[in-house]
Amino acid sequence: MKPKNINIPKAFFPNSFTAFNALCGFLSIVQSSLGNFDLAFYFIVFGSLFDLFDGMVDSDSIVTMFCRECYNGIQWENWGGGQ
Repeated sequence: MKPKNINIPKAFFPNSFTAFNALCGFLSIVQSSLGNFDLAFYFIVFGSLFDLFDGMVDSDSIVTMFCRECYNGIQWENWGGGQ
């Protein structure tokens, strides 16, 4: 039996990392309100990693990830906004 092709949309992975980032932020708030500051700290660290991976997956290249302001400025000038 031949395995089926699964078509995953391009936005699935960045959106998943963003959702995990938001979940980690929410869990950090919950844990800090319960007084578990160590666990809240770990959720903040994991959320930061998910945010980093989101940027890496969502960007077209590594250069645009580290120079987002330059990339956005070029895009804005192309639309006539940087006059």
